[in-house]
Amino acid sequence: MSKLIQRLEQIERSSPTPIGFGSSVVRERLPTMGLIGILSAAGKTPIKKAFGSAVDGLLLENSNPPIPGGFKGGEEQIPWGSRIGKATPEGVAEQRANGCDFLVVGFEGTRLTALPPNGVAYFLELGSDVDDKLLRGLEDLPVDGVYLDLGVKGSSLTLEHLISVAGLRASFSRYLVVKVDGLVSEIELQNLSQIGVNGIAVELNSLSGKKMDQLCDRLGSLSHRRPKRGERSVAVVPSMPGASFTVSHGDGEEDDEGEEIDD
Repeated sequence: MSKLIQRLEQIERSSPTPIGFGSSVVRERLPTMGLIGILSAAGKTPIKKAFGSAVDGLLLENSNPPIPGGFKGGEEQIPWGSRIGKATPEGVAEQRANGCDFLVVGFEGTRLTALPPNGVAYFLELGSDVDDKLLRGLEDLPVDGVYLDLGVKGSSLTLEHLISVAGLRASFSRYLVVKVDGLVSEIELQNLSQIGVNGIAVELNSLSGKKMDQLCDRLGSLSHRRPKRGERSVAVVPSMPGASFTVSHGDGEEDDEGEEIDD
């Protein structure tokens, strides 16, 4: 299985600090969303930023080849992937042979024979103007998730952006990674997390080491969402009639009341 997928699953299944019996058990506090660093060029400076931060994966633009020995920081290998647009069996096989962990592919021109279940994760690249017909077919595609590029550079997210993300999130149950500006604020991150975004992707080349540390701190300080589902095959957003796209982050009182009603 893809290491990036394993990490996203670990983050998704993490829960807030337990209360009551067993609350003294120490658990690793995980961020509510994964962090993928985008490398437009595999230079020493951006790679050093990645090693010094809490990135969960590296995405190479334009299928740049990896550095010799792969991306290794400390004791662990950082999973990396490529953005290849029109995927072919030969292109995917080459990336796999180089140690690629995940691929971001386009839907136009990508061959189905290029997406074998061989341990590599496949993310379908979409823009915010995705067609409704495509949205209705996402759930049945042979991909592990969607990579959404909102086209936001140096500007704040708007309600229109959030509606686009929420609409996409409601269309399928797999992983959703959203590309955002590296200076994204804590409130923007919190809103993305609340509607079920599993990870964000930011360009490392445009961020200083200090800005990267600030971004990691913001991700680590977000309150945990409580998904309204127990299995991956169920939609991330609440599926109950009349439910909104916003996931509740309450302290558990609402859940307790729901259990009393069920009894």
